[in-house]
Formats: sequence, C-alpha cells, structure tokens
Amino acid sequence: MRKIIFKVQNNYILIKKRRGLTKYDLLKNHRNRFSSLLKKGFLIDFKYRVVFNGSIERKQIIAINQIVNLNPVKIVYDINFDREIIMKDIMKSSNFAFLDFEMSMPPYNYKGNHFHEIIQYGITLKTNKRTTYYSGFLKKKNNIDLSDRTVEFLKINKDVYSRESINFKKLLKIMIKINKKPNLRWVVWGRSDIRVFQSALKLHKIKMKKKFIFLDLLQAHKIFFNLYNDLGLFKAYEFYSSQKLDQKHNALEDSKITSFVMEKFQNYFNFIDLN
Repeated sequence: MRKIIFKVQNNYILIKKRRGLTKYDLLKNHRNRFSSLLKKGFLIDFKYRVVFNGSIERKQIIAINQIVNLNPVKIVYDINFDREIIMKDIMKSSNFAFLDFEMSMPPYNYKGNHFHEIIQYGITLKTNKRTTYYSGFLKKKNNIDLSDRTVEFLKINKDVYSRESINFKKLLKIMIKINKKPNLRWVVWGRSDIRVFQSALKLHKIKMKKKFIFLDLLQAHKIFFNLYNDLGLFKAYEFYSSQKLDQKHNALEDSKITSFVMEKFQNYFNFIDLN
C-alpha cells in the first residue's frame, strides 16, 4: 500500500483517507530503524496486518518497502538499499565458519538466576578448497554437574561428556586458528551465540587481540525478506529445501544446517533484480 503520511508520532503514523484519519502502529524494530526518516508529507510504501486487543481493532505495520520525500522528489529509503548492502557484505567474504553453541540450562523448577555456559560447540568451516568440521563438549568453569534438564534436552551421555569435554581455552585456540583464514566470516543464526561467546570471554577473563567478525544470518534474512518476526533456522531450511527436518539440538548439526541455508541464500541473490 502506498500512502502519504499525514502525521508521525513515536509509536504510529496517521494516514488521511476519505473517512478520516487511520492509525497504523509501528513495531519496535521499525521505530528504531525508520523514526528519523518518517515525516509528514512523505510517501510510504508499506504492508500491515490487523490485530485485536480484546474487541479493539488495530492496524500494525509489518513491512516498509520504500519512503519517498515528495518535495523535492527523493527516495530516502528503499528495501533494495538494504538488500544490496547485505549481498555485497556476504560476497566479499571467501571463507565462512558456521558456528553453533548449545548452552547449559537451569534445573527443573529453578527460579534463581542461571548463568548460561557453553557446553557443546559445532563449527562447519567452508573454504574454497574443502569443508572441515569441529565439534565437542566444553567443561563448565565451576565444574558443577550438568542439570538433568540440560542432559535430557540435549540427549547427552554424562559419561561421554565427562570423558571428552575440554575447557573453553582449548576451544578458543581452535577458533583463533580458524580465524587466521583470509577474509573469514563467522556465521551464526541469531545473536544468542554471539552473546554467550562474549560472556564466556568475560567469565574466563580473556581479552582478544584480534576480533572475530560475525554475521547474524537470521538478521540478514529478516532485513532481506522484510520479515517482522524471527525466522527459525529449521523453518529457513524448510523454505529452501521444501523438506521438514527434526531439530536434534546438536551444535554440529545446527552449524551444518546454517551452512546449507547460507549456500541457498547466496544462490537466491542470482534471482534478485535490484533495479
């Protein structure tokens, strides 16, 4: 829908129609991204949905495709701007390390604060020459046993975990070696893996000399396809493969799925006309 903005408020815009003014609510991510671009008299191309708060009907903007200043005529935002940035950003990298972590969980019925530690890692490294896999378990820093909830959810054998788990510093050595690959990008699905990695660095009081460059493939999909809700990794796999796949909650398997989604996402670029 293409309409001229009559008024802009913090949480909504007003569009003038024959029967008066119609209010369209702005989602938080749209407020953060477009608040400085939305102005009275500007043309906006957008999609919306109708939601109900009890018996009250509300119109909620779920996608903004374009914003145009009509005096003088100038496109101040176009979804293809973002798409081009994403495509160029991904295409400039030649090596990718697809990373996934599984974290510890609090015991059942636990109501206190739980510090999530990495207990399993999976890395799928794809270079021009080959694909290499890294996976294993990590010891918790305090050596407290895994909760039954964690063991059951991730289907972990406690004896195998105790025997094969390594400490975080050994994992970091593996990652630092991988990070030396030229034009390397670490790819994750969602920011939780980035946050838990940063938390682990703080927990072990480690300061990195060379930073890891991350790409959040979930966020790239949300912007590229103008999605207003988060997209699950396995939903993305289903979109690209037309097949359903049961999630095993295994770090290496999830890193492989992320690698598959990236490959299909890159192939999708060939069918996009940004002009």
